[in-house]
Amino acid sequence: MPELPPLKKTGTFNEIDRRNFLSFMLASGTAAMVGCATQGPSAVLVSNVNPPEEWIPGKSVYYASVCRECPAGCGLHVCNRDGRVTKVEGNPHHPVNRGTLCARGQASLQGLYNPDRLKTPLQRSGSGQLEPSAWKETIDTLAAALSELGPQRDASSLVFFSDILGPSFSALVGKWMETIGGGRLIQHEACGYEFLKAANRFTFDREEVPGFSLENARFILSLGSDFLETWLSPVEFSSAFSRFKEYQQGRIGRLVQIESRCSLTGANADDWLLIQPGTEPILVLALIHIILAEKLGRVGQEDLARIESLAAPFNAEKASEITGISSDVIYDLARSFAHERPSLALFGGVSSISGKATLTQAAVNLLNYVVGNIGETVLYGADLYPARLNSYRDVLQLIDEMNAGKVNVLVIHRSNPAYDLPFTSGFQSALEKVPLVVVLSPHLSETAARADLVLPIHTPLEAWDDYSPREGVWGLQQPTMRPLLDTRHAGDLLLQVANQLSPRKDDSPLPQNYYQFLRERWRELQARERPDLEFESFWNLAATGGGVWKDFSSQPVSLSPSLGDIQVRDLLSSETVQSQELTLIPYSSVFNYDGRGSNSAWLQELPQSLTEVVWDSCVEIHPETAQKLGLKQGDVARLRSEYGEILLPVYVQRWIHPDAVAVPLGQGHTHFGRYANGRGANVASLLNPAAEAGSGGLPWLSVNVQVQKANARHQLVTTRGELSQGQRQIAQTISLNQMQKFFRTGESEGSGNHETANLYPPHQHPAHQWGMAIDLNACTGCKACVVACYAENNNPVVGKDQVARGREMSWIRVESYAEPGPLPGYTFLPVLCQHCHHAPCEGVCPVFATYHNPEGLNAMVYNRCVGTRYCANNCPYKARRFNFHEPEFPSALDRQLNPHVTVRIAGVMEKCTFCVQRIVEAKQQAEKEGRNLMDGEVMPACAQTCPTRAIVFGDLNDRESLVSKRSRDPRAYHLLEHLGTRPAITYLKKIRL
Repeated sequence: MPELPPLKKTGTFNEIDRRNFLSFMLASGTAAMVGCATQGPSAVLVSNVNPPEEWIPGKSVYYASVCRECPAGCGLHVCNRDGRVTKVEGNPHHPVNRGTLCARGQASLQGLYNPDRLKTPLQRSGSGQLEPSAWKETIDTLAAALSELGPQRDASSLVFFSDILGPSFSALVGKWMETIGGGRLIQHEACGYEFLKAANRFTFDREEVPGFSLENARFILSLGSDFLETWLSPVEFSSAFSRFKEYQQGRIGRLVQIESRCSLTGANADDWLLIQPGTEPILVLALIHIILAEKLGRVGQEDLARIESLAAPFNAEKASEITGISSDVIYDLARSFAHERPSLALFGGVSSISGKATLTQAAVNLLNYVVGNIGETVLYGADLYPARLNSYRDVLQLIDEMNAGKVNVLVIHRSNPAYDLPFTSGFQSALEKVPLVVVLSPHLSETAARADLVLPIHTPLEAWDDYSPREGVWGLQQPTMRPLLDTRHAGDLLLQVANQLSPRKDDSPLPQNYYQFLRERWRELQARERPDLEFESFWNLAATGGGVWKDFSSQPVSLSPSLGDIQVRDLLSSETVQSQELTLIPYSSVFNYDGRGSNSAWLQELPQSLTEVVWDSCVEIHPETAQKLGLKQGDVARLRSEYGEILLPVYVQRWIHPDAVAVPLGQGHTHFGRYANGRGANVASLLNPAAEAGSGGLPWLSVNVQVQKANARHQLVTTRGELSQGQRQIAQTISLNQMQKFFRTGESEGSGNHETANLYPPHQHPAHQWGMAIDLNACTGCKACVVACYAENNNPVVGKDQVARGREMSWIRVESYAEPGPLPGYTFLPVLCQHCHHAPCEGVCPVFATYHNPEGLNAMVYNRCVGTRYCANNCPYKARRFNFHEPEFPSALDRQLNPHVTVRIAGVMEKCTFCVQRIVEAKQQAEKEGRNLMDGEVMPACAQTCPTRAIVFGDLNDRESLVSKRSRDPRAYHLLEHLGTRPAITYLKKIRL
């Protein structure tokens, strides 16, 4: 991938002549944005008469970058067509995500083109309102405030508060504050992992966050660690989990999930255990006690004695009494964890971080240590990103300093603490005591609404930067298009302020712009890591590849001398809870995360993983508890803690502890944009503001609430169908024993190639017969495929009211089924147009708008469709969508539209096309190169983004293609194949232990 071509200056309006005038008139509006933010004077429009040499109109150019939608730091390939970004995909070379991407990563485009982005700086006027201001005026105001601080000042006078930064920008902030007289940097994430660092310090004297090798494990014991949604690096872990669940040598990995509310990870578990909230450390210590008592451990005598003294009070019977898990199950877990090696114990999703989180993680560390998992599935030396974050306790200290008048200038960068932090922490009121609050953000937020200056900055897709999610991985983030609005790079703003305070000299420690600073930092990296290369070669390799990386070396650990200082006996003392109170379980989802992406219409319309709720949030309550409280689904409930109260509609959910209620993070915004404001409630208003004692982190699971009926109803819109399949065998499963029997005897229960009688002659596919295979054993229900389809195929969002009428326009939906029983036992089933060989929709269309083409696609001719909807009525898969209204794409969301796909008008039927535009493009490229198409060369958007590679696409005519091989798999079947439609999509049954 080449670097973005620089814009060439074609003249100025002061020096315009006839040639330049015609050039301006012929230049397209979108072409103005071709190229990245090259350093130096801004160029004018790019002319189609004399375009940059590297730019070909209508030809896609891909740029490597880094996703910053969460701290995981996945690699991106960003598609730029005619100067505007139209699609993002995963970078196949990046070690974190290896070509795949989650739903939030796909939706990052809506951050770039968001219609509510800040278009100009804002400054608080004398009337107290934020009003538009000029760049020079706002920068002068900031520079003047900094100059008044004086050279001899306390470090708390200036505080730079940010989400996690890349190494170069973090270094720039440090040098910037040093140059202007001092200050302090605080990096904070709402979903932090302070307890991981603290527990590793207590147990192994290593204040770091290790890496976890899920794919190398045979048994995973997860205590609330939702690694398939938001925990640490979910795309990476989803990919590893799919390999963990592969059928290999007669076995698959076993996942046991123990939690108080079923998460997406729990829905994919082989065994799911309900535990009393906050009692996880007692269970883990009981497991250690059993392993050591039965001599199943792998530690020396000295370590054995030290660990035994900690675990001695925790027998299975006592643990069963407190946790609610039977002693027999506890014994089975301990023995399985020790025998099925290598194993792996994980802990730490938001929903399980209690006031005992550090102690629980320390116990989990010891559990992994005693069976020998360190160095096999737990890898020290990775030093994941949370190790660089400040603790929540540091933020509380900052609030104290703000209240005391010690903070004179507070700069908040890409962070929203007024929304994220517990309301009773006092951050919002403390802001009023800071003389100057400056927010650097691409959009308005609850924090920006309380600021004195709001400076609009580039989004990550418009800016140079770098990011290092772990040791040995340095991702290079480059701009993928010209800045859409009159925004600035945050680094350039800081440098401009510094140069205004102290005019730049030749020996200045600060460069003229951030791009130069970034290159100098990478020059140091090149000298350290690749001294054999010239810097420009190194830089170009990093820019085209998305960064540089190397494997880290796993390091051994030993028990810390301070291990004996851990106090565990007080865990056995029971806590008194008022009979009318329920434990509040806040949880984060793969769509809402901590709320930073809530103003994305794609994510708001995407049904939540298990509740399938759209455009809203709710409180999940167990059916028995709801009955006691007189609550039904859709009733509004009042949740009151000692810190605040909220109102939320009720969602009755059986997979939650009867003594608890669950509320998602991410909704309840008031100043975030048209798609986010006024939806649901912010759980931060209920939280305990005290930090966890062991680590200084925020204990999300530390509040009890009273729940009362509010005598009101709320339209809670959910796309949830019936959970049970009713013996219809839609989402099919196969037992591990049956799989083993097939490989022993060759006998299977059936395949996806059943021949059925038909009155019509078969279709001929002389060149290609396109088909798809979807492995239900790999699909986790993350729904990244759904958002990728929205982005690729210009699917419009329709809003809450239309979804309530069943009029959502997504071309692919992920159905979930869970049969009645003690376990959730979810099976996720992606459903899209099946491209049937004998399609029921084709024969009933009166205008021949849908037909079977020679390559096996069920094609749609939109301008023939007259909207009779006969095809939808006749489709047994209900995979067709009728466009009841003209699609709305507010500016600038219309600039994201894929020019290779028709934007449909109202009154036509539409559905999945297998991304036919990608098929055509690949065929044209192969023809141009005089060769045949290769297997895997055509990849629809859903298959390309899938983190678990559950979706495979290819040519069924090619017997050696992967899709053809999967169609002959012993697990293969077709959806509703008894109807004789002969779909082109093959499903592979989910394997059950």
